[in-house]
Amino acid sequence: MMNKIISIDIPSGLDGEMGNACETVVKASYTIYLGLPKQGFFLSDGYNVIGNLLKVDFGMEKKYIEQMDALGCLFNPSFAKKLL
Repeated sequence: MMNKIISIDIPSGLDGEMGNACETVVKASYTIYLGLPKQGFFLSDGYNVIGNLLKVDFGMEKKYIEQMDALGCLFNPSFAKKLL
């Protein structure tokens, strides 16, 4: 049985903006991200090292999240249903 590796906010060795992984990047089983996911999770090597994503609310007020400009859109089944 393999041990589960949990990363908090971002796996060590992963660039949160571009998704480039260092040679010694942590390959997480789970990444518990704070607030919003990093764009690097979905670019380059990012998706191969983040494992399952889990969101944790750490008290950031919703108004600050709503003020942020979106950098992209994650296409998933829920989003696809909205387009139909």
